[in-house]
Amino acid sequence: MKRLFPLYCFLVFGLSLHGAEEVVGHWHDRASSFFDRKITIFVTDSSIVQRSEFTDGSSVNRPLAEIEKKKGELRRFLVVGSPSRDGCAIRSDGDLDIFDQDGVMRIAKRIPPNKESPSRSSQTTPGLRPSVSD
Repeated sequence: MKRLFPLYCFLVFGLSLHGAEEVVGHWHDRASSFFDRKITIFVTDSSIVQRSEFTDGSSVNRPLAEIEKKKGELRRFLVVGSPSRDGCAIRSDGDLDIFDQDGVMRIAKRIPPNKESPSRSSQTTPGLRPSVSD
């Protein structure tokens, strides 16, 4: 039960008990004029997370599991517990493919480091695995 407590805190409160985050990258996903979000993928001490921040100020965190990448991808992730196998893959050009079990739905454009929000100052190059020390 003690091992599940950090995951519970993260899922319920969006918090990491240790507070250490390493950003994998930021992307802009604009599916339509009604759906516009900033996607940030980051690694905490114990998990990989996709945070979606919407234009109305709301946000949602979704836990990710890294899976084997395909040709032309730097990294590939599945949303934990998604029945339709939602996921995303960082392409070699830095953009983000957003997919489900039927294939790629759309492509989110990489946000260059100089355009990122100052609240997320820890950065790494998109697609490169951040180093997480024990």
